[in-house]
Amino acid sequence: MFIICCIEIALIIRRHRSSSLGIREGGYYKSGEKVIKIQNCGKHVSAFDLETGKRFMENFNDLIVVKKLSRRLDAIPAVLVADEESTIQVMDPETYESVTIKRPEFLSVELGNEVNIVKTAKGIYVVPGV
Repeated sequence: MFIICCIEIALIIRRHRSSSLGIREGGYYKSGEKVIKIQNCGKHVSAFDLETGKRFMENFNDLIVVKKLSRRLDAIPAVLVADEESTIQVMDPETYESVTIKRPEFLSVELGNEVNIVKTAKGIYVVPGV
């Protein structure tokens, strides 16, 4: 009983700490030089590096969250217009201009189809399933 109570208290503290820092699952953040999407947040944080498309896991206490960039709901659809080996082009749905960005590893969409993007102060990023 004592052990279960301690575990429940630890989970409540972690949730409170992450919410008091403003970290939310599905949110987009700048952590160091990385732009990340938080997948899960607890003792360990599971996230995607949006520039490379790689998933990573880090201890919550080691994660340096500098600034919240965007919310999950801010992701918008954009048409994939070109796909090269290391870069892609998407049509910005607001300006209708083609924007070249680094190709994330998780991307598996054919030309002409829509991808979800998020526009931040640091640039435009394709995001994994919203």
